[in-house]
Parts: sequence; C-alpha cells; structure tokens
Amino acid sequence: VSFLEILDDINGEISQAGNWNAYTRLLLLPQKQQIAKICYKNYDVWKRNLTNLKLISNQLKSEDFPELVLPNELVELNGNIVGYIMPYVEGITLDKILQSKGSNTHCILSVFDQLASVINRLPANIHIGDLHSQNVIVSNNGNAHVIDVDGFSADNGFTMTCPLCFNNIISNQLPQNKYFNDDKSVKISINTDIYCLIEIFFTWM
Repeated sequence: VSFLEILDDINGEISQAGNWNAYTRLLLLPQKQQIAKICYKNYDVWKRNLTNLKLISNQLKSEDFPELVLPNELVELNGNIVGYIMPYVEGITLDKILQSKGSNTHCILSVFDQLASVINRLPANIHIGDLHSQNVIVSNNGNAHVIDVDGFSADNGFTMTCPLCFNNIISNQLPQNKYFNDDKSVKISINTDIYCLIEIFFTWM
C-alpha cells in the first residue's frame, strides 16, 4: 500500500515523546482498526529493521503466534518501504498495569506466563529485541499482545536495533563479554529476550 493511500485514514498520532530511539511515527487508522508505523528519519536503521522484519514475518507466517502483532502489509513511498500497517489492539500497556496499586496479581502472573510461552515457542534464531512493558498490550480478557515487532532480531548476521538499556537492574549485572560488544552494542543471544522478561518481572517485584 502507498503512503498516500493511508493519508485520508489518519486520525491521530501515538506520542513517542522521550523515546531516544523514536525514529518512527505511529499513526492511528481507526476506521480500519489499524496502526501505521512510518519511518521519518534514520532510514538506514529502518532498513536493518525491515530486513529483520521480513525474515521474521516469512518464518512465522505459518506458525500460530496470536501473542505477536505482526504486520498486515508494507507501506511504500517513492518506491521505498517506509513503514508497515499492523492491527490495532484494544487494551492497556503492561507498564500501566504494573504501576497500578490495585492490579490483580493473578492477572499479572498470567501475562508473564504468556510472554514466557511465546519466547519458548519462537524459533531458536529469533529473539524479541525490544521486549519491554510498554510494548506489551493486555486486552480486556487478559491476553498479552507484543507490539513493535520490527525490534525483533534474527541470527543471520543481523543485530538488535533496540538494545537493552544500561541503566536498569538486569543489564548492569549481565556479563559484558557475553551480551555486549566492545562498542557497547548488544550481541545476539538466545537468552537476550529472556533477560528482558526478567527485567520487567524484577522491576514489578
């Protein structure tokens, strides 16, 4: 689909203020219950994300991963792929649930169980590189949905574009030579997304 085709459907933008890695814009398309994620700067980074996204989407299209909000179609502008369209998921982000004092512990543990399940079921060469509580939407029925899937990574020579932050409890304790290169970029590891999940859990605890 072309970018011009979705212009009339745009109702608003989901703010990414404060996100150091926000080189995209999330545009609401409410009539079609969809969101368009469009690159507007750092196109070289986006192309790396897109390569990962294509590999992962092709590999997972025949699998049953209802927890993952995978793209419906790609968006083109002037012959370049500049974004993708994904389903809109009604619900609340996991970080808001974890911050709420009245949250149901059983519900939260169920979400962690669902996230652990999808990590375990993913092929060994695919890692959730951007797994944090703002990228998990919990629907009214308690089902967890992982969004922002272009932050995923594949083993085939590609690196994470959304690395673990260095100012949190987990990455400060990680063996630097195992998970990080000398330039502080994150190495691909089968355990990386598991550590991301543990970080969310520890932050909640």
